[in-house]
Amino acid sequence: MFNDGLIKVLFLLLSGGIIAYLGDIAGRKYSKSKKRLLGLRPKYASAIWAGMIGFLVSAFIYGLLSFVSSDFQDAVFRIQAIKKELAESSVQLQQIESTYSNLQDSYNDLERNFGTLETDLNNSNSQIQDLTLVKEKLENEIINSSRQAETLNAQIETLREQGLYLNEELSVKEKQVLSLKDEEKKLNNSISELSINLQQTENELLEKNKQLDDLQKDLLQVTAALNDAEFRASEGTLVLVKGQELKRLMVPEDLDPLLLGDFLRSSFQKMIFDTESLGVSFAFETAETLSLRALDSKKSGNYFLRISVLSNVFVGDAVKVVFEWVPSGIIFTEGEILVERFFEDTTLVENNYLFLQSLITLVEEIAKAKGIFPDVKTQKRVFYPTWKLTNRAEEMVGFENGALASIQITKDIYNFESMSKIEVIIQGK
Repeated sequence: MFNDGLIKVLFLLLSGGIIAYLGDIAGRKYSKSKKRLLGLRPKYASAIWAGMIGFLVSAFIYGLLSFVSSDFQDAVFRIQAIKKELAESSVQLQQIESTYSNLQDSYNDLERNFGTLETDLNNSNSQIQDLTLVKEKLENEIINSSRQAETLNAQIETLREQGLYLNEELSVKEKQVLSLKDEEKKLNNSISELSINLQQTENELLEKNKQLDDLQKDLLQVTAALNDAEFRASEGTLVLVKGQELKRLMVPEDLDPLLLGDFLRSSFQKMIFDTESLGVSFAFETAETLSLRALDSKKSGNYFLRISVLSNVFVGDAVKVVFEWVPSGIIFTEGEILVERFFEDTTLVENNYLFLQSLITLVEEIAKAKGIFPDVKTQKRVFYPTWKLTNRAEEMVGFENGALASIQITKDIYNFESMSKIEVIIQGK
């Protein structure tokens, strides 16, 4: 079998022979006619005529081939484009080979990963088997615990029956006590009858009665001490008072909810730690539950949170708290003068100190009336260091004609903070 390329080559060879033959025939016929062409001799004119005939026949054959065969068109007119496509195909082949190499490496990696995963699967199966054994062991323990619980319930029922029996015996004993009291009355009557016969021992009885009175007094004192101890033991030591504030937190309005939750949890965790160090516990609350309760009751806007004790708490008790969201706002502005007083006799530092201390007390009352909450730890609304107050008292001594003392706000004060941003100003007359 011949392929298409060989057939085309044979066709071209055959067509070349036909063209040469036809040109030769046309040249010889033209040379025999003895005609001139363009003034040339018949010898040269026949050669030109043979070439033109060959050219026309070749053009016709090649035109016919171009019209009939698309492969011929590609071979003649698209050879450069085909070469370019072959170059591009070669580059794509190289890229495909590179991609195949990468895929081969990936396949090798997958095989290695598959081996690793198979090993992990075997390990997981082993762990599942171990967990199954543990589960069976736990189920056996639960069954044993259930049996023990049934035994304990039977013992509890037995104890209840014994309690009923003891109650019955107690009622019998009470009846016996009543009968003994009746007999005692009878004996008292007999004693009264025999008192005449006991006159001789009256002095001894008097002494015994005195001793008995002393013993009764001692008994009363012991009883009172026991009652007091029992009362104190039942009441315990008071640690926290109802309504006492445990914590105060300022919560900005634009704080992110996730950050707010973390902030509340960490603050409540610190509060629980500090409170439990006093001998009480948060048996029913955790930092997580407290933060959830606080977030549920939060309102929109700038608020601060007050955490207070719900009821009196003694040593060993559990603490229950309530939340109060209070709108925050500025109560005192910077530069505001709260109180101003003139003091004439400034010769003694002690008197000056007492005078200034009275002004601090007056500011405390003003802060209370304005809605400033007391500090959580000190329970005071106004804080001014003692050493600074002493310095101001010594400063007043230099004013012989008296001094004007005023308490001024140094920075804006909100209702959720104590009155620590104050300054005592001393001026001469």
